[in-house]
Amino acid sequence: DDPSYGAALDLRAYFGVASDAEWLAARGANVLAVDPSAEMRDLTRARCRHLDGVIVAAGDLDRVDELDVGDASVDIVLADFGVVNCASDLPGLGRWLRRVLRDGGVAVFVAMTPRCPPELLEGVLGRNRGLLTRRRRSDHDGYPGLHVRYLTAGSLADELGLRLRSADALGTVLPTFEQRRLVEARPRTLRLLDRIDRAIAPAAVRLGLGDHHLAVLDHPGSP
Repeated sequence: DDPSYGAALDLRAYFGVASDAEWLAARGANVLAVDPSAEMRDLTRARCRHLDGVIVAAGDLDRVDELDVGDASVDIVLADFGVVNCASDLPGLGRWLRRVLRDGGVAVFVAMTPRCPPELLEGVLGRNRGLLTRRRRSDHDGYPGLHVRYLTAGSLADELGLRLRSADALGTVLPTFEQRRLVEARPRTLRLLDRIDRAIAPAAVRLGLGDHHLAVLDHPGSP
C-alpha cells in the first residue's frame, strides 16, 4: 500500500509462492520467480501464463550467487511466508542483496517471529508442549535436514548487514492459520481482532511477537 514503491515495479528477483508472483505481475512488475521446488515452479508458470514479464527459474536463498540478475539491477527482493527463516547463510545473502539492489531498492521479508501469542496460548490451554517449544527448536519433524531460525526483525537486519527501514508484526492476536476455524464463522470477531492486531503491530514487532513480521530493509547508507 506504500505509494512510494510505485505502480509499475521492475521486480527482477523474487522468492516465494506463485500467488505473489501473479499478484505482482498483474500490476505491471517484471518478475523473476525463483524456487527450488519443480512443483512450485510449474504452479507459478500455470498461474502466470496469462501475464507478461514473468520468468521462472530454479534456485534458493542459499545459492543466490548463481542467479544472473546483474549488479544494482533489482528494485525489490521479496521472500514470503518464512522462506528467510530457512536460509543457512544470512551474511552471504546480505552481501548478495547489497550487490544487486539498486539505489532505493528494498528487500522485503515476511518471516516467522520468535514468539507467537495465539500459538503459545493454544499450547498452554491444550497442554501441548510441542507448541510451547516449537519456535525454540531449529529442527522439525517431517522436514529432515531443514533448520529453521526464528529472529526478530532487528536481528534479521543485523545478520544481513542491512538497515531496517520499517517493520510490522502480523498475527499478534489474530489466530494462526491452524486456528482459523475459531473465527471463520465470526466475521465481527475477525474484524475486531484485525483492528487490534494493526494497532499494536509497531510495539509487537519490537518485542518479537506475532505469527510473522513484515520487514522492509535497504542499504545501510541509503538516505
